[in-house]
Amino acid sequence: MNALTPFFITGYDKGLTRNKKPFLLADQAWETLYNGYVWRDRELKREGNQFLGRLQRNFVTESFFVSAVTPWTFNLKVVTGFISAATKANPGHITTPYPHNLTTGDMVVISGVVGMTQLNGNTYTITVVSASVFSIGTDTSGYTTYISGGTWISNRSLSATEPNAQIVPGSFVLATGGVTFTDNGDGTITSGTPLVNFGNINYNTGSVTLTTNVSGSTATIISYSYYPGLPGMGIWQKETSTITSENTIWWDTKYAYIFSNGEFQEFIPGTAWNGNDSDFFWAYNYQASSGSSILFVTNDNNGQNSESAADPMYYTDGATWTTFQPLITTTSTMFQALILIPYWGRLIALNTWEGSTSSGAADSTNFFNRCRFSAANASPVASTSWRTDIFGQGGSLDAPVDEEITGCTFVKNTLIVDFEYSTWQLRYVGEYGLPFIWERVSADYGSGSTFSGVLFDNQRLNVGDVAITAGNAVGVDRIDLDIPDQVFSFQNEEINNGAKRVWGVRDYVKELVYWCYPDSVDQVVAGTAITYPNKVLLYNYRNNSWAIFRDSVTAFGTFQIQTAGETGGAVNWNSQIVTWDDEEVTWSTPLPTQVQGTPVICKLNQQGYAHLFAAQTIDDPSLAITGVSSSGGILQLTIPNHNLNQLETIYLTGLLFISSSTFLPVTTSLNNVIFQVFKVVDANTIQLAFWDTSLDIPVYVVVGTNTGNYPFTPVLASSTYVGGGEVTLFPKMDLISKDINLFQRKGLNTKLSRIDFLLEPQQLSTSVTVNLILNANPVYTANILIQSPDMSITNNTDLNQTGGEYQWFSFFQTLAAQYFRIELTFDDNLMNTLSTHQSQFTLYAINAWCRPGGRLIQ
Repeated sequence: MNALTPFFITGYDKGLTRNKKPFLLADQAWETLYNGYVWRDRELKREGNQFLGRLQRNFVTESFFVSAVTPWTFNLKVVTGFISAATKANPGHITTPYPHNLTTGDMVVISGVVGMTQLNGNTYTITVVSASVFSIGTDTSGYTTYISGGTWISNRSLSATEPNAQIVPGSFVLATGGVTFTDNGDGTITSGTPLVNFGNINYNTGSVTLTTNVSGSTATIISYSYYPGLPGMGIWQKETSTITSENTIWWDTKYAYIFSNGEFQEFIPGTAWNGNDSDFFWAYNYQASSGSSILFVTNDNNGQNSESAADPMYYTDGATWTTFQPLITTTSTMFQALILIPYWGRLIALNTWEGSTSSGAADSTNFFNRCRFSAANASPVASTSWRTDIFGQGGSLDAPVDEEITGCTFVKNTLIVDFEYSTWQLRYVGEYGLPFIWERVSADYGSGSTFSGVLFDNQRLNVGDVAITAGNAVGVDRIDLDIPDQVFSFQNEEINNGAKRVWGVRDYVKELVYWCYPDSVDQVVAGTAITYPNKVLLYNYRNNSWAIFRDSVTAFGTFQIQTAGETGGAVNWNSQIVTWDDEEVTWSTPLPTQVQGTPVICKLNQQGYAHLFAAQTIDDPSLAITGVSSSGGILQLTIPNHNLNQLETIYLTGLLFISSSTFLPVTTSLNNVIFQVFKVVDANTIQLAFWDTSLDIPVYVVVGTNTGNYPFTPVLASSTYVGGGEVTLFPKMDLISKDINLFQRKGLNTKLSRIDFLLEPQQLSTSVTVNLILNANPVYTANILIQSPDMSITNNTDLNQTGGEYQWFSFFQTLAAQYFRIELTFDDNLMNTLSTHQSQFTLYAINAWCRPGGRLIQ
């Protein structure tokens, strides 16, 4: 009998490799590397995302409508806005800083006006004058003069502009007639006299019902917060005067936010945008003459699509938003630009929309290959800085190519500009009348993804339509030769604006680059392409290796922790499912140290959830459940824009139900349970299945009791889902090695006796599934039945006694084949076990013990 020969693999530095057949791959390469990646010569399971918060708006001490009857029923999901001016006239007019979205006949209640205080606390039936002006139908000519401030609340629903908005549980407070109603966070509302004054609230619909003995003529004041539920559209940092301390500003399609005191709040309330879910925000800091910094912002919404009105560009000093639409002649204006960026003492605008000032943005023309620049060493917001009809002020230069400018990145002192199919540099030459010239860098590599550029010292990485490249002022080269076909799986359909949705970010701590992208292979339902990114491509720039993560990201950015504990637990790595101060959780992953000032990679998703990216062992919730219903007796969940695929594993928490008869909270069997997505009904709806470990099959979650299925409680007919529910996606790790045969040069098969794995022990009881794929055919596994496919890595007594950071674990399985691949993954039983997801997986080496078999060809 031949002695066993070890096939030893360690020093993992190759990552995902798909440019060769699996038997030709390097020993350290992986044919499949999904939700795992190589890092410093080891193989790691993808880390989880830590919940930071949800983008939310807060309204405090607002006057509200008064009812003279009980029970008092009203809705909190109403259009609310700010006041920028009020006239003394008959009738008085109210001006709003952004379109009010009201209709003639709507009612509004006004609060917080300074100066014309007679408006406060009154209810008015309005007449629409224009998109940003309405009349209140009251003579205000005798009122005092308006000075500043003020908000209004209408009776018009938010459903048209923010269809997935939800009230923040526990945020609602109402004071009227000396009685204060408090939202308990579970759908019930109580006051100091609960038998007389009480009620309930539905956080999904915004419906509130109060039973009260308070007179209807009493003034009513409310406070509440709500989640708009809009897609995240940008994360940018505004410079401050403090060294290495920047403010992170977050956007969805309508509002800007900052994170403060453990939650999000609107940044400089009173400004809103009108873009759609592909009008992403570009922002850049410009050093002002006073020594302070101002932030220029554009979302490239020119108003020439059918979905929204035009948006101006803006700049902010941190206190106010100021419209930025500079004159370029006495009669023409630059209304929009894709990019605003400072360069050699000027502000540069790339890919502009320009036209007659009097005609407005809707009639402007797109100069898609244009660079427009402001006057040198002068304030770019000065009235004449962009004027081309005044000598020595602004100017423009069109690139000599019929392609659209799509992005740009500085490499050292040169601005590298991406076009659709080529790359150019905008080089500074210092001529008084023509300070810049265009020079082509690459004629065959371009990019359609504005936000895919990632800066390095000597180059910038970028995602194009035919390659992932590294470029500078000298040239552009491919870096994706190990995965040459991967870029072609990026969703590029114009109907979904897939190229616009690719966003890149550099993780300096882990030395990684991430790009989010919508995968063209995945579909919500048959024949329907996904809209929002659902994958992340990882690039380890230290060893030039690749991997793919399952994640939903609409925008990446960097978040700096300013004070200890600012993230509500992020400094201590708290999770909503498992915490780092748990006795059974250890530091087993390459997680960055979160101390004050540390830049941490953060992300937004399609529902406005914000997370610190890859920051802990297990994922935190990332999707909100807005509805629970039944279809043919099968339980259905409404999860707007869920991005989930059939058979994916999810974990449900926080669902709140109240009894339809007593209006008191009732428990549910859905919370803190792992389920599978049994069916994707559409982009907003799924059906659930529960994995039956005794039968090893999924069973439907049914309404009521039904033998063979998982019964759901409470009964929907006698209860109401009021919100609070959240979904955590548990991605499945899948690592598949090269095809292995130590003896193929001798023309012999290989026989496997056992495999040893060098792993990092885990304190939680957990396992990994080992599959052996035979003869380059994924359909076939080892030639005898594997009775125990799970390799336990439980940190038992023996392992504790060794005290080692890594240990060998043996997996016994025999086979004879031309080739075999080793797959490390989690089967359905493990995917439906919480400890699987609470534990990290770290692989240092594999040793496959083999001996020669018969002839390769029989």
